[in-house]
Formats: sequence, C-alpha cells, structure tokens
Amino acid sequence: MVKIIEFDEKYFNDVVDMYYELNKHECSLDKSVKLLNKDEIKKLLTKWLKSKNFHIFLAVEDKPIGFVSIRIYSPKTLVYEKILEVTDIFVLEEYRGKGIGKLLMLKVEEFARQNNIKFIFLEVFRDNPAFNFYKKLGYNIWLYKMKKII
Repeated sequence: MVKIIEFDEKYFNDVVDMYYELNKHECSLDKSVKLLNKDEIKKLLTKWLKSKNFHIFLAVEDKPIGFVSIRIYSPKTLVYEKILEVTDIFVLEEYRGKGIGKLLMLKVEEFARQNNIKFIFLEVFRDNPAFNFYKKLGYNIWLYKMKKII
C-alpha cells in the first residue's frame, strides 16, 4: 500500500536519485536545461529543505517511489495573497499509470486547503505527456511563459 508522507531525511538519497532522473528527462525536453550531477542535486536539495516555504511529499511503498515538491510564496500583487507552486513531480517509471501522481497532487491540494492557499500553479513543458495528466486533474492553461536563450 502506498502512503503519502512529508519528507523524511532517511530518504534523502532516494529523493536525490529521483531528482537526477527527473533532471535527465527535463534535459531531453529542453536542451537549455543543465544536466546536474548527483552532488549538485544534493547541494540544491539541502539548500531548498532549509526553507520553511519548501516542502516535499513522498509516495512510499517499501521505499520512495515518487515525490512532489512545492514552494509557497507571496507575490507582490494585489490579486493573490499566497501561492503554492508545484516545482517538481516525479514517479518511478515502473509505478507510472497506477495513480501515484494523482495521490501526490491530491496531497498538494489538501496541504493548500489546510494552509488557506487558494491558488496552485505549476509549469509543464509543452511536449511533456504530463500536460494531459494535469488537465484531467482540473488544471487549466492560465498563461503562456516564454523564454529566449541569449
């Protein structure tokens, strides 16, 4: 049975391994994304986890099989008080299509409700198959984010 839990330090290296796989996937979708080695990911993850506004939820069976990371921030606009941004989500390949991603996203929504956050934002690469996953969960295109490589 899969449980969704808050990040536990004992799973740090498992999360690093999953972030590494996610980073490789992102590099395949966008050639401007830098491929990080595991030591670089460890440093970033350690830094992020020190922030009270950064959270990771893990899908755990006997071991972590997926995660979702979120960031909470207050933009400098009058429209939104607090925003929850899904920064990353990943499920091990052999567990995909089994509802794990949905469980993780439902945990994010529960967390948002418990913390009186009304808006959840996320970014997804245009060609990422996860685009349809988010649509099925009720997420809609809200804006287009553009970039130019200099």
